[in-house]
Amino acid sequence: MVFITNVMTNSNSKGSYTYYLDEKLSSSHSEIEIDLLNLVVSKLSKNSQFIYTTHNNEVLNLNVPSHSFLFLSKKGNYVEAYQPEKMSFNKNDRTLFSYVKNNMFGTVPDTDYLTELLLDDFNERN
Repeated sequence: MVFITNVMTNSNSKGSYTYYLDEKLSSSHSEIEIDLLNLVVSKLSKNSQFIYTTHNNEVLNLNVPSHSFLFLSKKGNYVEAYQPEKMSFNKNDRTLFSYVKNNMFGTVPDTDYLTELLLDDFNERN
């Protein structure tokens, strides 16, 4: 993976780098994704940053501070951003996983219409 090679090559550099990886590991197993993310984070040079987008909730179990996460939720024609550290999640004593599962950040997709279609189909058959 060229991306990983670049991060590792620059890990001892005094330069600053911004790395961006958008959903590139979505078809990988969660364990592989998390291990690769841990590798990237551990190899970042001091003045570098890493931006990663995913729909995989398992990433929330990474050992990184809560202020490392930004949650985006589409609301009609605009996007709402949630920063956990501004919502009293500024300590590392809590996991964000259960809060995401309970839709505290508005990121769980609305499946009501799909459920309605399934129920309609079920009712038509019975």
